[in-house]
Amino acid sequence: MPKILKARIRSVGGDRKGVAAVEFAMILPALALIFIGVFEMTLRFQAAEETTRYVHQVADLISRETDVGNSYLQDVYNASIYMMKPLNTTDSLDVDIASVGFGESANDDTPYVMWRRVGGAPVTFDVTKAEGLGTEGESVVRVGVRYDYSSPISSMFGGPDIAIVREAYARPRITRLVSVNGVTSDGGAPLNFDGTAYQEPEPEPEDTGGSGNGGGNGNGNGNGNCHDDGYGNCGVGNGGGGGNGTSNEGNGQGPGSNSGNGGSSGGGNSGSSGSHGNSGSHGNSGSHGNGGHGGHNGH
Repeated sequence: MPKILKARIRSVGGDRKGVAAVEFAMILPALALIFIGVFEMTLRFQAAEETTRYVHQVADLISRETDVGNSYLQDVYNASIYMMKPLNTTDSLDVDIASVGFGESANDDTPYVMWRRVGGAPVTFDVTKAEGLGTEGESVVRVGVRYDYSSPISSMFGGPDIAIVREAYARPRITRLVSVNGVTSDGGAPLNFDGTAYQEPEPEPEDTGGSGNGGGNGNGNGNGNCHDDGYGNCGVGNGGGGGNGTSNEGNGQGPGSNSGNGGSSGGGNSGSSGSHGNSGSHGNSGSHGNGGHGGHNGH
């Protein structure tokens, strides 16, 4: 091997130029994935933190009042736009405010819902969680919040929204029972902030895709009976539509022929031939079926 070629090979093998660039290109996808993951988790933690802070602030605001009206509750709901910045709460926030009392009957500290108002949709809660927070004749304010967080990163890849649910309890500051529109108890059924009964939204109809089966199935029956000594033409059968119809066999009842199998199925196969007649008479078995030829004449 020429010395010049050996020198070139030796120089190429010892060249370290561009190694850093190659190594960076190899680890870049992993670094990008880690960066995106950290950014995503930061946004989720922020959404959870803002939701937790908002639910406690609402519970504290309600507990400071002796009576709350429809407009006050609506203002608290609308304030979420500013209290939960920079999150977008439009059409993605449900607020459930309730007054939980104790001792609906005498000598009983069992918690029960005295009144309940919702903005958006009710946030399910277990009233027994309030056990031990009050005694007969007292109440606590319970606030539940559900925020549907839509991640700007996950949404790019078709990821679903995340429902962040938080609840908080607060004891009234001034009075033992916080009333709503001058009433301390109205049965506890969920009502909207304007006082109207809450109605569950009707589920959207499922999309069935509109597919249908094209071919129809049918049996064409053509049974002809021959009772004389001559030729008996028997069994005209029309096959069903869609290629699946089958005609019944034709029965030759004359003394000159046995039964012959009738028209074929709609798929196009011909029928079986008629059997031999005892006395030389001919029994003509089934004629044409739709989509296929009938059986052969029996001799």
